[in-house]
Amino acid sequence: MNAVRSERGEETTLRLAGLIDSIATARWPSLIIGLLAKVRENGL
Repeated sequence: MNAVRSERGEETTLRLAGLIDSIATARWPSLIIGLLAKVRENGL
């Protein structure tokens, strides 16, 4: 159970680091394009 928890924590940390990196590098156009792509996939 500890191993699963560690992997999850690592994954969350990596995701958070990626988010911070995106904000730090001001890649808002890429994020917006990604959101629009997701919206199109969902058919909204």
